[in-house]
Parts: sequence; structure tokens; C-alpha cells
Amino acid sequence: MFFRFAASLILVVLISMIGIGLEKRSLKLKRAVSRQYYQQDVLLELHARQRLRIQQLTAPVEVSSQEPAMRTADEANDSTGVEGRPMMRWNNPRTFRQ
Repeated sequence: MFFRFAASLILVVLISMIGIGLEKRSLKLKRAVSRQYYQQDVLLELHARQRLRIQQLTAPVEVSSQEPAMRTADEANDSTGVEGRPMMRWNNPRTFRQ
């Protein structure tokens, strides 16, 4: 009689320990998935900010009525555009050799 009681008690304890282990693993996986969703949101936000920054940096500077050939030498050599953005040097590329 005592043997049956002890065996059933051990069986119940083992089943509950297995259940606790499975529950812990499930919670660990849920935390990992949640962390990945958070990282995905952060990366998407960073991607959007970087794309906006690229668009701002590569947008053409205000179109003026002057032709590029008619600009003065100071305007052609100016390294900053509107709002401190660097101008792209399509007409006069510089080499950076020293």
C-alpha cells in the first residue's frame, strides 16, 4: 500500500516538474520573440530615419534661375548648400589626393 502511494506521489511530482520546465521554456521563447519584435521595430525606425536623412542629403539644392556655367567661382567652390547640407560636386569633382 505504501509502495503504491509513494509511486503515485513520485509520478505526480515528476509530471508537475516536467510541466514547470515546459512552462519556463515557453516563457523564455516568448521573451525572445518579444525582444525580436522590439528589435525589429527599432531597426525599422532607424531605417526610416536613415532613408529620410539620405533623401534630405541627396535632394537637389534650390533650383535657381542661373545656369550652372554662369555661377561665380565662389558659388561653385562653396562646400555647403541650403541649411548646411553639402552640395554635390557634379560639375567640378575634386580628388582627395594629398
